[in-house]
Amino acid sequence: MIKLVSILKEVGEVQNPYPWKYNFADNDGNIFYSFETPQNKYSVGITDNGGNSYEMLFNTEGEMGYDTGEGVALKVLSTVFDIASNFVKEYEPDDFIIRPTEEKRARIYKIYAQKNLPSGYKLVSMGDTHHWIKPKK
Repeated sequence: MIKLVSILKEVGEVQNPYPWKYNFADNDGNIFYSFETPQNKYSVGITDNGGNSYEMLFNTEGEMGYDTGEGVALKVLSTVFDIASNFVKEYEPDDFIIRPTEEKRARIYKIYAQKNLPSGYKLVSMGDTHHWIKPKK
């Protein structure tokens, strides 16, 4: 029997993400990834805000911010945060912005942002927006 405490400890940890792939980078420095669940295709865009600051957005093909009802939200977030962690390790931005697609998901995003904080970064939260900040040396 799985205990509730062990389930709660697992929330926010990247576990068994869906396979994902790098798609392309556009001329503005924005980078795009994708992955599929059994019922949906997802796009993850990492936007270059300038000044070595990036922001992550994701959506199902053709929609943004809608609950798919698929029942795999934690695995989707695990995949998105796996992509984010890999991006930060590779590109080392000074600021990586994570914002929920819906206000009701702000707490779960914060848990994922805390548990997946890349080495050498600190988490700064302002309302529903979370930043992985690389401290200046």
